[in-house]
Amino acid sequence: MLGRAARVASEETAADPHPNRRTWAGVGDREAGRVDAYLTLETLTVRGLDQDWFLNAWSTFEPGGGNDMWLRDYEKKTLSGRRAVSGRDFMQAPADDSGNRQLTETYRAVLFTPVLSTVLLMSIITKDLGVFEDIVGYGDTIADTFTFSNVRSAA
Repeated sequence: MLGRAARVASEETAADPHPNRRTWAGVGDREAGRVDAYLTLETLTVRGLDQDWFLNAWSTFEPGGGNDMWLRDYEKKTLSGRRAVSGRDFMQAPADDSGNRQLTETYRAVLFTPVLSTVLLMSIITKDLGVFEDIVGYGDTIADTFTFSNVRSAA
């Protein structure tokens, strides 16, 4: 059973068509109840993003479509020496045919620079709440390692 589940997860992650996203899958057997989890990591560069707008947008976002938002925890901070907003939210999808509701925890961070801002999105998708640990701590650690070059010094 786990071999088939691992093969399906591997095929799904290999088929991810998004060029800026990296996806990893894991399949386990928590007390014979099989756990599937997916981790995605994506970075984007955006021009002209406002710190307060980002904080407000992700603190009030309503997904619709029968999805429920459980927790929104975003705040202003400093990461990698830059002004930033980071945090997380939980979204639960409608029930599937077997009655399970997939849960996604998403970490988002924006590191603001004078011209271009870097957005980091990290998601964990699973049906097992025990998979979630400290996504904000992991995400902030990754974001805090970002380096930015100065155009003048690069020239």
